[in-house]
Amino acid sequence: MKYSSDIKKSQSDSLITINSCGERYSASDSHIRRYTGRNDYQLIYISEGYCSMMVNDSIFIAYAGDCILYRPGETQDYFYSKRARTHSYWIHFNGSVCEELFKILSLDNAHIIQTGKSREIEHLVSNVCKYYNLKVPNRELICSGMMQSVLALLSNKFNKENDSPSKINASKISELIGHIKTVHNLNITVAQCANFCNMSESHFSRVFKNTTGMPPLQFMLNLRIDRAKELLDFTDMSIGEIAEASGFNDQNYFARTFKKITGMTPSQYRNAF
Repeated sequence: MKYSSDIKKSQSDSLITINSCGERYSASDSHIRRYTGRNDYQLIYISEGYCSMMVNDSIFIAYAGDCILYRPGETQDYFYSKRARTHSYWIHFNGSVCEELFKILSLDNAHIIQTGKSREIEHLVSNVCKYYNLKVPNRELICSGMMQSVLALLSNKFNKENDSPSKINASKISELIGHIKTVHNLNITVAQCANFCNMSESHFSRVFKNTTGMPPLQFMLNLRIDRAKELLDFTDMSIGEIAEASGFNDQNYFARTFKKITGMTPSQYRNAF
């Protein structure tokens, strides 16, 4: 005969336990560094925008629909930019079943789980946060069940796409974007980008647009304008110096482009912010 305490312990051993969870809106730049990690697992679901993360000295980008997964004791180094207007959900959890579950689901080596937008996954993740923080009755069982469903759905999508050409191409594009931002090379050409990814220019342009939602030239232009905003915000450099530092050889073209994208001239932007 099993006593109620034995049954409760047996149930808890098979549960994923939520320690804390919530959602974040990146209203400001935020760089999170935990060199020794945490003593539990963390799942970050990117609902809108993107999040940059460092893994083994390489920068990777998690876009809307992607999940970041950290294990206990693993270094956590990730960055939210206020310009990305990122909306994300985070869940800290643990449980004796986690590692075995990751192996069964083939998620044991995953850091970024790139699945694309999924209403089902986002609904489950947001409900984990809702039910846990509302402290409804039986929230442990409710949240544990939903969390296992989240991991199972992620596994289905991750392993379906893991070795597909689209998955490999998306990984190359993420690596390229990390490289550009790390070396601050805003004058890199489409041909050089394609060469970096070992693709033809036409194929690279298609893959880049499918991955990021915009053509490579537009993406690079946005990066240059973002760099100009930073220099306008935090330096006393002249407009001409900022134009050159942002990859524009013509100050007038820089001013026209800046106003077209932001709705203000560089001087108006500096005075306003």
